[in-house]
Amino acid sequence: MTITSLLDHPDLWRADRLYRAAAYRGTSIPSGFPILDRYLPGGGWPTGAVSELCLAQPGIGELQLLGSALAQITKNAGRWVLWLNPPFLPYAPGLTAAGIDAGRMLL
Repeated sequence: MTITSLLDHPDLWRADRLYRAAAYRGTSIPSGFPILDRYLPGGGWPTGAVSELCLAQPGIGELQLLGSALAQITKNAGRWVLWLNPPFLPYAPGLTAAGIDAGRMLL
C-alpha cells in the first residue's frame, strides 16, 4: 500500500476538501435548504457528530440554518442538543417559536 492510496482512502477526512456524500456512512438530517444539503455530508447535518459553524461574527442568523434540524431532533426524535460555549444565551421563546423543544437543550 502506498502513501497515495492511504491518503485517498474514503475513511480519511482531509480538512482541505469537503466530505464526499458517497464516503459518508452516517445518517443525516436535511437542513431545510436544498442547496446547502448538496454540500453537507450525506445530504444534511450529520447525526451523532459534532457540527461547528465558523462565522466572521456571531448573531447573523446562523440558527436559521440549524432550525429545521434542531426541531426534528428535539421534537420528532426526542433527543437532546448540547450547546458548547454559544456566543449568546439561546432565547427559549424564540427556539419554541421555531418549533424547537427548548426543554431538550443542555448549555
